[in-house]
Amino acid sequence: MTTGLSKLVGVLRYPSFRVYFTGQFISLTGTWLQRIAESWLAWELTHSAFYLGLVGFMGLFPGIFSNLFAGALLDRYSRKSIIIAAQILLLAEAGLLCFFTLTGTISIGLLLILSSFQAFVAGADMPARQSFLSELTDRESLPQAIALNSVMVNLGRILGPAAGAILIPMVGVGWAFGLNAATYLVILISMVWVHPTTSEKPAYQQGLLVQIREGFRYVFQNKTLRNYLLLFGSCNLLGMFYSSLLPLFADEKFHQGARGLALLTGASGLGAFTGAILLGTRVRPDSLKRVLKAGTGLLAASLLMMAIVPWFVPALGVLFLGGLGMMIQIAGTNTLLQLETTDAFRGRVMSIYTFTFTLGTPIGALWAGSLAEKTIPELPFLVGGLILSVFLFLFTRNKKGSNHA
Repeated sequence: MTTGLSKLVGVLRYPSFRVYFTGQFISLTGTWLQRIAESWLAWELTHSAFYLGLVGFMGLFPGIFSNLFAGALLDRYSRKSIIIAAQILLLAEAGLLCFFTLTGTISIGLLLILSSFQAFVAGADMPARQSFLSELTDRESLPQAIALNSVMVNLGRILGPAAGAILIPMVGVGWAFGLNAATYLVILISMVWVHPTTSEKPAYQQGLLVQIREGFRYVFQNKTLRNYLLLFGSCNLLGMFYSSLLPLFADEKFHQGARGLALLTGASGLGAFTGAILLGTRVRPDSLKRVLKAGTGLLAASLLMMAIVPWFVPALGVLFLGGLGMMIQIAGTNTLLQLETTDAFRGRVMSIYTFTFTLGTPIGALWAGSLAEKTIPELPFLVGGLILSVFLFLFTRNKKGSNHA
């Protein structure tokens, strides 16, 4: 464990990665602060499980309209420049949310519009951030860079909601949006000192649509990429909706309010943080496929337990396990894809990865929110956990005896 941890932290020896890591950490903590603030604001405005799911849906789904084109652009142009442009737009969106909330002019419709804009920009930003890591380290250190990046994201998932637990009851959600806007300035300043390795981009004569089609062909002709993206997509559709329903559980089931929501979100974030550490220190690249299936099983089990857990404190433990399984899937699939992909297709493959996330997760939030609204909050967890368990059983059974399992 000590050797693995040293190897994980050792990736910080790259100066550009170190600066990028610091700026991203501050920015992503603000992002998670904004997510919990948006969720709580939607609940305050509507007290509707459906609108919680809809805000979760609109906070991701519009990204599918920018994901794939961004992937093609990332294989043509500077990934650093695309990241900088995205941060400027995200800063503007957070600033508008802050203004409308503090002036009392925010509405659920306006929140949905701004969330949609944020999702569209993030649809380009996500594959850019992921593919950019390969320009800050060498190939041998890439798995540790991805794992440490996941550690950073999930430390932000813990600290962001923790800040929300303090800020929202004290000063309201408006200032939470304002603080997130300020964090984008940090990442913009830090990018000045980030100097990626210069890799010459291929000169493409064909259009973006042809490039996108080539990317899909590349993925579907590689059995490992195809099969594990399918497994990843099933987890997004059936299991990763749970965060959009946590305000309902925190307020109506457990009667804990905004602080309860922060604790539930933080428990999931702590589990995800643990999963990222384990991936970076204990999991070898040749065992990633087995670990991904185990992570899917853990996510399915946590959904089933969340459907029946009666008390707040045990729910924290269940969400810890859910976050652990979820992060094994997210970061493990990311690592597997990057190791299996050539640099000429890296931007497009990572855009398909984020496309899978931004398509499956919001649809999951929408169906789960609708089902919870019409029935009981626990039913989506039961349905998602059962279907995901059956899918994993069929996936594992089908892969037995195959060299690609």
